[in-house]
Parts: sequence; C-alpha cells; structure tokens
Amino acid sequence: MDGNTYRRGIGASEIQGMDKSGWFPTYGYMPAGRNWPDVLKEINPREGTEELRCDLVFDPGQTIHVSLIDRNGKPVDGCTAGGWPGGNNSRPKSSTFDIINLSLGEERPILIRQEKLQVGKFLILDFNDKTPSSMTIVLEPCALVRGRIVDQDGIGVRGTVQGRPEPGGDFWPSLSPSVSQRDGTFQVAVPPGCRYSVSVNAHGFERGFVNDFPVESGKTIDVGVIKLRRDGR
Repeated sequence: MDGNTYRRGIGASEIQGMDKSGWFPTYGYMPAGRNWPDVLKEINPREGTEELRCDLVFDPGQTIHVSLIDRNGKPVDGCTAGGWPGGNNSRPKSSTFDIINLSLGEERPILIRQEKLQVGKFLILDFNDKTPSSMTIVLEPCALVRGRIVDQDGIGVRGTVQGRPEPGGDFWPSLSPSVSQRDGTFQVAVPPGCRYSVSVNAHGFERGFVNDFPVESGKTIDVGVIKLRRDGR
C-alpha cells in the first residue's frame, strides 16, 4: 500500500520513558514514539562533545501482495485504500497492489472503497509468521449512512461529513469528507467490516458527532438529525 517505504518506530522500544499510548514526552508539537518517525535512537553525549556518530538503520519490513475482487470473482479496479502507516490514500489503485512496511505481530487497519461501485471492505490485518505472502480480498456492497444536519432552530445546514472506522487509533484510516445537500441531508457509503462514527463540520458551528454505531453490508442506516451549536454559544 502506498505510503512510507520503511517501518515506523524502529528503536523506540529500546528507549525509556514511553507512555501507555506509545509516545514519548517530546518538546513542542513534534511527536516521537513507536508509531513515528521511522527510526529512533537515544544519544547521551558527554559535556564538551563536539561530534558524535549515530547510525540510523531503516527497515523496509515485509510485503503482502493483494488482489481485489467482487462477490462474483471479478477484479475491482479504481479503489482507494488506506492503512497505517500509509494513512489515507486517495489515488485509485488497480485490482492488485502491495501492502508494505509490515512487522511481525502488527495489527494493521485497512480501509478499501470503490466509490463509483459503492463496494469496499474494512479489515484488521493480523500479520504473523503464518500470514501468506499474497491474499485475495472480496469486496462487499457498502452500507449507506443517512442523516440530516440542522442548527438549533431545526434549519438545515450544509456541511462536510466524514465516516471513521471504530474503535480508531493513531494513524487509522478514515473516509474522505463528503458535502451534504443545502438542506443538510447527507448520505455516505461506508465499507462493511467494523463499527463507525460520523463527524460533521459546518462553518460557524461546533463540530457534531454520531458515535460508534454498527453497519451491515448493503443496508441503510439512518443516524437521524445532527443538531449543531453555533460557535460561542
């Protein structure tokens, strides 16, 4: 899967001070931990040291070759695919591609969707020493999540809607935001395979959420009315 060429967080486990979430208390807004950056190494130069050699060894990890097909066994082109550490990837793919940077013991969330055909799949890839080097993923009809965005007076609000797989975590993939109609109604196709949350953003309003609901392939889920509060109220 397109993304960084190398595994992330190599060497993090050898450094003390990581919190339960896998991050170090770094200065400012630059994170460091088992999920970022690619390689870490602790150094403790003595006072007066002017030069210190530190070799950082990058690890490309392992690769799985993936083929995407529909329920009838037909290859499916034009999918977007996202998964840690590549994050989201909006570039359409052919029906065969590679998932890269894999580590033994890793559980990677993978989100695949073909928007035009409205088929897709969410899965957790549990990579271990018995995982085959190639796999076929059967895409299923997406579930349709419907609802309406309104203000506190019940008037429709146009905004952006984004579906997010649950339970979520660092670098989990999410669907690209879509825009609601002028009256606030929206419909989002979400790949089956997990529970979802929906977040809503509209100019001049606080963010709205519908949290952690189940979906089923080919079914329509009505999340109802999402009422937004204006900023500052």
